[in-house]
Amino acid sequence: VAGSLIVQPGDDRTPGAGGTCWVTGATAGTTAGQFDVDNLITTLTSPAYNVTSYGDPMLSFWRWFNNNGNTARDDVMTVELSNNNGGSWQVVETVAANSVQAQGGWYQSNLRLRDFFAVPSANVRFRVTVADQINASVVEGLIDDVTLSDLTCTGPAACDDVDFNNDGISPQDQDVVDFFNVLAGGSCAACNDIDFNNNGVFPEDQDVIDFFNVLAGGQCP
Repeated sequence: VAGSLIVQPGDDRTPGAGGTCWVTGATAGTTAGQFDVDNLITTLTSPAYNVTSYGDPMLSFWRWFNNNGNTARDDVMTVELSNNNGGSWQVVETVAANSVQAQGGWYQSNLRLRDFFAVPSANVRFRVTVADQINASVVEGLIDDVTLSDLTCTGPAACDDVDFNNDGISPQDQDVVDFFNVLAGGSCAACNDIDFNNNGVFPEDQDVIDFFNVLAGGQCP
């Protein structure tokens, strides 16, 4: 703590039982300027992530950066990505020296990898750098709760085939007869279930509407 300013939190960001994160200096000192980043560069580099099975991969993490507690606020936090296992790096985010996010506090970064790489690879890495290089500063950085997720969205479930009784003949009157038989609670071992539009709600009028719409050659809504 520098005055009333918290330059480094006492806990990680994870709610609940979590208790660890990456931090520039976890050792407690008698002043805020002890065990921070002093006149050097500190870099956290991730292992390689294979995201080739992701349709639209998103890298997310929470970061804390402080360069306050001193006269000059001239240090930044930079985030870089690599698509070739660290062979080359691209700066994708910078926490500016005079920004609110450089005064401590947890902030989330969400990096859609396809915004930076046409084809994210099997060797995606990220690194975060904080430095105290110009004027002497109280500099601390933390990273927590790193996740990879897939942004690929799936559309609504498609309707069943109009061959409701699965006899290989459609359209035919028997499909209509069997549809209403099952709708009324009858049995048909070979028939589809009555949730024709596969929205998870049945029985409902919309199944009947969609069945006749598709039967007449229309599209499933």
